Amino acid sequence: MQVFIRNPNGFLAARIMPGFAEAGYIPGAMYTLSIWYRPRELAKRMSVFFFGMFGGNSISPILASAILKLEGKRGMRGWQWLFLCLWALTEFLLML
Repeated sequence: MQVFIRNPNGFLAARIMPGFAEAGYIPGAMYTLSIWYRPRELAKRMSVFFFGMFGGNSISPILASAILKLEGKRGMRGWQWLFLCLWALTEFLLML
């Protein structure tokens, strides 16, 4: 988990590794959607998919600014709180 990183090299390693795994996410999602839906339904489904990604990008800065105010609590930096809270939110949403 990135919340426990203590130096720049560890940060780079922790960010590069997921990059390799995530590189095929959008092409794979588009391919999967094209198999599940008929051509006349596909545009609407892809628009919902991309809205979810970009809608999340519009909410993230507001959420991040609130989380970064936890700087110094329990001996953790603000960016560590950010990674920890977003990890917990992701795990919760995966359970739904």
